[in-house]
Amino acid sequence: IPSKAQFRKVIAQNMHDSLAGMAQLSMTAYFDCKELFEYRAKVKAMGEKLGYPNISINDMILFAVSRVVLNYPLFNAHFSDKETTLWKHVHVGVATNTDRGLMVPTLKYADLKSLNEISEEAKALSKACRENTISPDQLSGGTITVTNLGNNGISTFTPVINPPQTAIIGVCSPEWRVRPGA
Repeated sequence: IPSKAQFRKVIAQNMHDSLAGMAQLSMTAYFDCKELFEYRAKVKAMGEKLGYPNISINDMILFAVSRVVLNYPLFNAHFSDKETTLWKHVHVGVATNTDRGLMVPTLKYADLKSLNEISEEAKALSKACRENTISPDQLSGGTITVTNLGNNGISTFTPVINPPQTAIIGVCSPEWRVRPGA
């Protein structure tokens, strides 16, 4: 098992290689998440009764990405010098901070899973990362990654693509804004 320092060195090298070898483009879009938070409050209040215990905002984002990205095939793809491979299913990488560094376990076939299945599996994968029981197979095969810094008070950041993937979704903290015309 690699040491924490060795593990962090590999992560740093992979991020450097991504930045040096791929065109990085960041786009920022805002959306009104009032309904998302209202739905989350309902689910939290009635979670056991609905069969959705402990559904988080991140679980809902992972679920939404697994459905919406199918409308944008170039974002659910792998790119190499020779070809671009478009995937029929969505295998979402879930960026997970651990004491050893950033790990990205994969929710395989996320587009076929219910919100509850995504929630349970994402939590299990994150726990396995933190406890260092994750298998190499669970850390590979992602077609797009979601990194969520929403709990950290972050307004903007530049997520780094995890090659050979072609896209990464970076989620920031919710902010109160004036909505024109409202």
